[in-house]
Amino acid sequence: MALSTKLIDLALYRKIEKARRERNDVFHQLWLYEQRGNVSMLRNRLEALAEITNDLVTVLKRVNRKIGVPGVYMALLR
Repeated sequence: MALSTKLIDLALYRKIEKARRERNDVFHQLWLYEQRGNVSMLRNRLEALAEITNDLVTVLKRVNRKIGVPGVYMALLR
């Protein structure tokens, strides 16, 4: 819906979709990375996911400026 209403662009949509697929893998691999002592690899993956979150926060701030806090709250209730 955010893509169709142009709240986000196609590049961000693709990043979000990739993050959804990776989300479960990250949690399952956390134990493996810790056991192997290779936490830097996990850190890199988590930083990539955090970048997507930052992009979404920027989108939410833009929406908030346009429709205000009450409008965002009402949209979230739907």
